[in-house]
Amino acid sequence: MSSITLNLSEIIQKQAIHNIGCIGHVSNGKSTLVAGLTGIKTQKHDKEKERNITIHLGYANSKIFYSDDDKLYFFSSSNTSEFLHPDTKKPLKLIYHFSLADCPGHESYMTTMISGTSVMDSAILVESANAPIVPQPQTLEHLLAVSYINLDKILIVQNKIDLVSKREAEKNYEKIQDFIEDTKAHNSPIIPISAQLKTNISHVGKWIATQTNADISRLNELINSNFRMPIIRSFDINKPHSSIDTLQGGIIGGSIQQGILNIGDLIEIRPGILKKTDDGWIASPLIAFVNSINTEKNKMDYAIPGGLIGIGTTLDPGFCKADKLVGQIAGKFGTLPDIFSKITFKITNIPRPGTSSFSKYNINEKIIICNHGASINASILSTKDNDITVLTEKPIIISLNEQISIMRKINSVFKLYSVGIASKLENPASIFYELDTYPENISNTYIINDDINHVPDEISWDYKNFWNSDIKKVDIHKLHIPLPEVLPDARNTKWSNYSSLMDYMVSKQSELFGSSPEIFSPSVLKLLLKEHICKDLSTEINEKDTEATVIGKFNSSKIQTSIASWATKYISCPICKSCLSFITRENRLIYKNCIDCSAKTCIT
Repeated sequence: MSSITLNLSEIIQKQAIHNIGCIGHVSNGKSTLVAGLTGIKTQKHDKEKERNITIHLGYANSKIFYSDDDKLYFFSSSNTSEFLHPDTKKPLKLIYHFSLADCPGHESYMTTMISGTSVMDSAILVESANAPIVPQPQTLEHLLAVSYINLDKILIVQNKIDLVSKREAEKNYEKIQDFIEDTKAHNSPIIPISAQLKTNISHVGKWIATQTNADISRLNELINSNFRMPIIRSFDINKPHSSIDTLQGGIIGGSIQQGILNIGDLIEIRPGILKKTDDGWIASPLIAFVNSINTEKNKMDYAIPGGLIGIGTTLDPGFCKADKLVGQIAGKFGTLPDIFSKITFKITNIPRPGTSSFSKYNINEKIIICNHGASINASILSTKDNDITVLTEKPIIISLNEQISIMRKINSVFKLYSVGIASKLENPASIFYELDTYPENISNTYIINDDINHVPDEISWDYKNFWNSDIKKVDIHKLHIPLPEVLPDARNTKWSNYSSLMDYMVSKQSELFGSSPEIFSPSVLKLLLKEHICKDLSTEINEKDTEATVIGKFNSSKIQTSIASWATKYISCPICKSCLSFITRENRLIYKNCIDCSAKTCIT
């Protein structure tokens, strides 16, 4: 055993040491805020792009550079090794490296959000300035979820201030204050921003920069504990039809809770492969060596607690593909807790606004337990006072006095209801190893030296101060759809202003089109409009000069309604309702790009 000193400046060159969760209701602008802070779009799956929502946990890293001369903070991508002051061209000092976890805001993915809390050190709660009610349903659920874990700080961001007047924003601000008054976020600053226009987004960066006083004593204690990392991602990087010689082992990802991981270490993943027999559960942990450690594009020789990392292993990639190992725990061989399926929890119900009483859990009631980034189905075996005993669908790795979150079905939807502390563990699974002996890991003592010594600047978080800057109000271009001039013609309908109306519908976009083949031309848009009307009204349109004949009898309002539905899909921005937009095709998907508020939404 030897003592090894690690410099903080060298650690943050490669790895983030602080995880910030971005939480809030769906469509409040969480992903846009993350992209504005890091330059990375976290919505990478096709279904996320099509629906323009976050489904999986998204991750993005960023570095903070500081200018001692003018006391300014600058943000850059994770793989930036050197940053020059934009004016003086003087190299700046790297003071911090953080990760942002973009959580899904849709009610259907609440379990994914709660899983994300297992890696959070701080949180940014995003509320919308034009929200019809405060708090919105998932805003409340997300704040409750982070209120019962050990978070350092919470920031409240009031997004979309470009869509409301200053007075409307202030009324919304007062509602937010009332909402957080009795919560863990009651002293949190509230920053008004426009994530789309990047208005005041630098102030959010400054708040993150105030987290830069690294707790070195805490880090030194953590890295000298046994390595442990909940797995929140796992995948296979091999392409189809790869030759055997080029195959690479499976990848696992997560954030180290404690300990340090080096290339060449032998790790164990529990529970591993589970098998149910008449005598109970048998768990076969997966054993592998560490081949590589990466965070985004940075390759590392070692990793410490804090940042989100990817670990290349010698595992069969079939075990890792499609997030198969999510919810399991990686640790040094022989150091992980046991696995249990019958557990007694001492519970504390989570109070909600307007709720003064709680109903007891029922015998055989189905619940969801959220632990180490996994959601496990369970049923209630017994209840007594504040204790419940549950039987999990499959065994989980857990220790005495460990805290978990419990989701209960309320009005047909599972919602966060309680937190529990494990007080009794029963029905342990039998552990089966493929080999009798494995190589030993080398144990060293590590000391982190804070060679940065950065003291964060004092910043005023008074809400009124943020309005001193020039906040742009979106000048929304409204679309007035002219009434089609139609007359009956036997069994058909004559549409006399057909050509001029069709030209008008795309006139707002005509001047925006360049020569790029990805951008839809006005002629293509008019063709899409014609096809939409024909399909919507189950008819055909025969054009002749400036007029057209519509097969069948239709009045003007019926045709106008059909045109309006097309405009909603292809022209009107879902964020600011402006009609000044243009359509592009990218990677087989069609996007609507708003000029007024810079929003980009997927149509198909």
